[in-house]
Order: sequence, then structure tokens, then C-alpha cells
Amino acid sequence: MSHLDTPQSEFEPREAFAGLRAAVRASVTPPPATTLRARAERQLRRRRLATVGLVAAAVVAVLLGTSTILRPTTTPPPPAQTPSPSIAPSTSTSIPPTGPPRPPRPAPRPTLPVPERPTAINDPIAAVDWANATLTVPPRDGCPSGTLRFVDGQTEGFPQMILMLDDGVPGQRLAYGDLTGDGSAEAVIEASCLAHEEDAHAQSALLVFTRDSGGALRSIGGWVGPIEFINHTNIWVHGGQILTEQVPSLPGYDYVYAPGTAAAYEWDGVSFVPVPSGLTPVVPPDDETLGPPIDLGPDDGYVARALGCPGGVIRFGQHQEGYRVDRDGVVYGLGFTIAEPYLADLDGDGQPYVLITVHCREANVTAQLALSTGTGLRGQGLLVLQRTPTGFAAVDLLTVPDRVVSGWRFDKSGVLTAYTSRYESGEVEPTTWVWNGQYFQP
Repeated sequence: MSHLDTPQSEFEPREAFAGLRAAVRASVTPPPATTLRARAERQLRRRRLATVGLVAAAVVAVLLGTSTILRPTTTPPPPAQTPSPSIAPSTSTSIPPTGPPRPPRPAPRPTLPVPERPTAINDPIAAVDWANATLTVPPRDGCPSGTLRFVDGQTEGFPQMILMLDDGVPGQRLAYGDLTGDGSAEAVIEASCLAHEEDAHAQSALLVFTRDSGGALRSIGGWVGPIEFINHTNIWVHGGQILTEQVPSLPGYDYVYAPGTAAAYEWDGVSFVPVPSGLTPVVPPDDETLGPPIDLGPDDGYVARALGCPGGVIRFGQHQEGYRVDRDGVVYGLGFTIAEPYLADLDGDGQPYVLITVHCREANVTAQLALSTGTGLRGQGLLVLQRTPTGFAAVDLLTVPDRVVSGWRFDKSGVLTAYTSRYESGEVEPTTWVWNGQYFQP
């Protein structure tokens, strides 16, 4: 039984986190403390949220170094950065290859002109300084309500409301679009609340604001979506709907919204009600089902050659060490974090691609050894998937020579930052790429 189907009454958070800490100490070197501190401060914006932020950042740091989804009921996941002390570093020649000959690596691709992204929404609401605005908000337990003045993104005193606006974290928590059909744009914002000064459990949900003729900003439709621990990693508006990517709630971290999916909400004249998003996951729902078809392209195509393994259609299944595909002596594996959004609007048209880390290795080498030392590792990187009528098609693989891609973020300007580390090194370094309409180029 995986954590996906473990009853909450059988899940003991303290025991799970004890095992998690042990696994981290044994196998993962987290990013520098200054990096974690900066991320936590940007994420939660205020010192009052520091306790929550440090917990979240620590879990994120762990997952940035893993190659599989965490399962409290199974063995600890293998790291992507630092080998376990119990495993002696090895060279790729010490283990004979088990699969077909590795194809030659693809030649560098030409640098193409970068198309202009669609112009930002032309509506007065898009010019609002939300961090320093006066807003009328609906009531909610543990939150202030009525007409509130925000300074630097938060209200004064307690209960306290914080607007999650910082662009220093992956994904976006502020989106614009016409949601009511009146021809004017609304703004969608993630907001969290602290009931009192000692409260360290900020829970968030979405608010939708409209601007009246006099410029006043008021919310409509009440609070949108479930009220949980900071759970929105990505918000956008498309086709009159709010779409939001969500992460699992701690400490159970069940993937209610599997990678590739999103929650959707639509205006019914009174409130925003849940509706199907039409976005399917890239992974199977259980250990008895295969995931959707993913077409890697031909064997001599860019993705297959960059990955170092045969192309064609693969379908991932659940395994003790994560989602994988076994084929002709090689293993394809997917990687996960709980920080990065898996959906990215690369073209600016509201149609999201899926970004997810993937690797291919020799079948007689564990994922832990391959991703921590490079032994038996044929290729890895950030896989870019486009939806098809039957599943997904791989359109690009962002890979950095001699480096493992462990995290990423995509901003509104079309720039992707990939966080990478060398084998046997915990030092994380960013590289930047831009989407040219066909693939990512440095």
C-alpha cells in the first residue's frame, strides 16, 4: 500500500518525518542554508510565517534531491545529488551496460528568434499595487474581513491576512482574466491567514477581486477552493476559468492533484464552483494501472538521443522506487518535488505544457547510484511534454552536461531557470533558458 491509498488514521506524521529525517541525513546534501532561508522568506513574506516557511523549505530541499515520490510506507527515495555513505562512488565502466548501444548525443541546436509573448492584459485592475492596496474581503474563520488596508502584502494586527504575491518563488499566485463575462478583468490572488500571534499554521485559499467604476476593489464569490496549508503553486485564467495547480498538504503529502493536473473553478453567477479542468495526470492513479502514453519521438530524434535511450511510446507504472518503465535492459524513471509547478504556459496562450524530470539508466544500476554518481546513467533532464488526444508527446529535453536537474521555475517573460548540481556535489547552481516556440535554448 502506498501513501496514495493509506488511510489517514493509519498515517503517523511523527514517525514519517523521523524516517524522512533519517533518509535525508544518510543521503541528501541540501542547498546552502542561505538559499533555504531566502526561499522561505520570499515564500511567506513575513517573519510571523517563518516557522511554517522553514518546515516547507526543508521538505522542498529534500524533494529537490530525490528522484522519486516520497512514500511513507516504502523505502526512502534515492537522492539526485549526493550518494549515500554506504555506497562507494563508482565509475560508469565498472558496471557493464545492459541495454542497447547508447545513441550519439545530439548536436547543439541553432539559436532561434524568440517570439514575443502576448501583451499583458489591458485593464486598470492590472495596474493595482496589490501589496499596498485597500481591499474588501469576505469573512472566514481566523481571518480579518471587511475593508482592509494592506501594507507590504499584509494587514496589521491579528487576525492577519497575507497576500501571496512574491515572484521570488516558482509559479505565480496572481492572475487576471474576465471570469464573469462582463468584458472587464478580475484578479485572482492566493491569500493566507494567521488567527493570532502564536499561530504558525497559515492556511490559504483564493480570492477574486473586481474593480468598480470608482476604483474600489472588492472580492466576489467568497473564498475559492479548499482552505489548506499554502497549497497553490500556480494560478492562471483561461477560457473564463480559474485554474490552479496544487501541492499535497503536509505532513501526509498525498498527491490529490497529481503532476499534470489542475483544479478548475467557474463563475455560476453567485460563486466560483469546481468544474473539470480537462488536464490529465502524467502518472498512473494506482499500482495496478499504467499511466497515459508518452511518445518520446523516434530513436534518432532529439529527445531520445539526449536521453540516451530508445524513443517510441512509453507508459509509466508505479514501483517501489517510484514511477518507471523497464525496456530492453534500460529503465526510464520520473522525478518529483513539492515546490515546482509541473504546468507551464510556454507560449502564453493559456495552454499549459508539462515539465517533469526524467532519467534513463542501465537496468542493473539503481536510481540512487545513477543519479548521485553518474554510473550507468545514460541521460537525464527536464522533459517538456505537450498534450495529445491520447496522452502526451515529448517536445524537448532540457539537459545540462554532467549536471543533474533537480528543480526549475518558469516566469511570465518566458525564461526558465533550471537548478542543477554536479554528481557527488550538493552545490546547486542555476542556469537560465528561454522558450523559442519549439524548444528551450540557453
